Amino acid sequence: IIGLGVPFTQFGFSGFFSKDAILEAAYVAGANGVSFGMLAFWAGIGAALLTSFYSFRLLFMTFHGPYTGAHHVHGHHASHGDDAHDDDAMSVHDDHAHGDPHESPWVMLVPLILLAIGAVAAGVVFYEPMFHHAKEFWGDAIYKTDASPSYKDISALKKDPSSTWVFYAPIVVTVIGFFGALLTYFFNRGIGKKIAQSGGPLHGMFANKWYFDELYNATVVKATRGLGDLFWKVGDKKIIDGLGPDGVSGLTKWLAAKQSKMHTGYLYHYAFVIIGAALLFGGVLYFRNGGIG
Repeated sequence: IIGLGVPFTQFGFSGFFSKDAILEAAYVAGANGVSFGMLAFWAGIGAALLTSFYSFRLLFMTFHGPYTGAHHVHGHHASHGDDAHDDDAMSVHDDHAHGDPHESPWVMLVPLILLAIGAVAAGVVFYEPMFHHAKEFWGDAIYKTDASPSYKDISALKKDPSSTWVFYAPIVVTVIGFFGALLTYFFNRGIGKKIAQSGGPLHGMFANKWYFDELYNATVVKATRGLGDLFWKVGDKKIIDGLGPDGVSGLTKWLAAKQSKMHTGYLYHYAFVIIGAALLFGGVLYFRNGGIG
């Protein structure tokens, strides 16, 4: 309940101030013409609904209903016929000692208690400086544009009767999420298993985690991989390396292979090449200088 930020009193828990402040600021930004402001507001409302549902689901499945953990067998109930059975009995006994539900040790309880105190009281303590004196409190820690909503904008929104629903919407979806989890995991605990056994699109969506992984893979992963292949295989390998070091070394190797075929080891071949080259260059010089005339 603390994490959800349910306002039990006029002060509210810390989650109430942080969550509602974000939603109110998003709504004000959307009302002021920021393109993604309303999208952020409704996405936050949806997240508040899901947070409430899953949080109370965790609460009901953990602390209510029949025990669903593993039933452990004490070591002294196992057979002790031989060494192998003794080892099995010891391992079962150890599993019983560490597997049953038990309270956390103080090394974990103390940090949790300190965090709980902050979750309950931090909103009340810091509400005044964070919202009424936001500029002095935050300084340059938060970047703000001209379109960023201020506390005055949110105060004006609260005074507008037509916008009252904005402040009750998070509480309403929290209550809806609570009753949804209550009906599903408290009064009808087996409905989740029935949905899983029946299959269908609803089970497929839940089993595949709302298809976020598939969507992320189809967009970000494949696009990033395709862009990387373009720069690597085309840009780096074919263009840079192909026209640069790989191209030069390949051309040199090809010319060397062609020239190596001229070295046959026969003297008359070399004499023919030398005489032919002398005649060729001699003819070029002769005609260059005007010939006989």
